[in-house]
Amino acid sequence: MCTVHLIELNHDNNNKLILVFTVVTVIFLPLSFVTGYLGMNTADIRSMANRQPLFWAIALPLTFTILAIALLVGLQGQCLYQRLRTYLSGPWLGKKLVAAATNNRKWKGRWRSEKAE
Repeated sequence: MCTVHLIELNHDNNNKLILVFTVVTVIFLPLSFVTGYLGMNTADIRSMANRQPLFWAIALPLTFTILAIALLVGLQGQCLYQRLRTYLSGPWLGKKLVAAATNNRKWKGRWRSEKAE
């Protein structure tokens, strides 16, 4: 019994470590991608008319946008997945309307007699 408890504690610790690793990866992976992408030299910098202002005008908003999306997906991914799943199975497919109509007593009374239940 004690061995099983120790194994479960070990699994819990491993799960926490994997969560920390995942959060750190979610934060730094988009940053390293943006850094690598924007760090590529496609032309000689000395021959460019716009140097630093153009770089910062593109790099900062792009970095913050990618970071915000990555954090949103990383921290609220399961909630967003559930919302998207609920949205895609919405009332236009008829599932929610049928469930609401069958669970509501007023609708049951209108469409069927109460004695039939």
